[in-house]
Amino acid sequence: MNGIILFHVVAIPLVFMLGRLSNKIAFLRVKAPRGSSVSEFMRSSRD
Repeated sequence: MNGIILFHVVAIPLVFMLGRLSNKIAFLRVKAPRGSSVSEFMRSSRD
């Protein structure tokens, strides 16, 4: 039972963060020129 609670405590914020991250990536994809790749996005996000 504790494992299920622990899973929810970890999973819910993780899913929320992934949702926000995917929205951010989608927004940047729309803004970025068509030629830009995922690797360029990763490089720019590291700065």
